[in-house]
Amino acid sequence: MYYKAIADINFEYTAIFTGGFKSISTIKDIQNDIAKKASKKSQVNNVSIVELITARSKLELLEKSERF
Repeated sequence: MYYKAIADINFEYTAIFTGGFKSISTIKDIQNDIAKKASKKSQVNNVSIVELITARSKLELLEKSERF
């Protein structure tokens, strides 16, 4: 499973995050993955997903992303 998300971090800024999992995951898994990636820049207390696109393959994700 792959995802592309616009997320608000700590109510301070929004950013685009992409990632993938070996199996189907939950929203909580995606939030945790985003928090891990965002914590490389600063401490993360809150992650709010604004928009989320999920897909079974990278190609499908690319096709879905182009529509928006």
